[in-house]
Amino acid sequence: MKVTFALVLLLLLLSFTINYAYGQEPVIMEQVSDNGRVKVRLFWPEVLPDQLYNIELRFLNPQSNEPIIDSIIYNIAVMQDEDSIEVYTNQRTEDGKALFEVVFPEDGTGPAQVIVVITGMGFGTTWTNMNERVVFNVQVVPEFSTLAVMVLSFSIATVLALSRFKTR
Repeated sequence: MKVTFALVLLLLLLSFTINYAYGQEPVIMEQVSDNGRVKVRLFWPEVLPDQLYNIELRFLNPQSNEPIIDSIIYNIAVMQDEDSIEVYTNQRTEDGKALFEVVFPEDGTGPAQVIVVITGMGFGTTWTNMNERVVFNVQVVPEFSTLAVMVLSFSIATVLALSRFKTR
């Protein structure tokens, strides 16, 4: 019986650890735009549905990998199953870095796309109209909740307890 209790306690502790550590490090993806004039770096964390995330973008020179310090005007669309999850238009950055927020619906697990369209770049009065595009394929993961681990722990404990009593 002590082994069963210890196993249940261990599984409960493990469930809390799993949920705490979930989604700590973002995946870093890079793509060069259609015409090769801008590299876009996307920092995509392990995203769960029904939670707010701040997602980071960086606009880089494709040859040097240095941030583009000119003003950049861009649009972002986050799509899943042909539905728009978030759309930001006429965004502007002065230092090559950008943040945007995204919340996927409660049932929004699975593949999604982040589409970035750079519409202009310049400094002062010198502007270049652009139509540079990158598309990132990302993933929204289902949450493996504490409740599911607790049910699993209880089931394992019950099977172990029944098997011990049955052998006596």
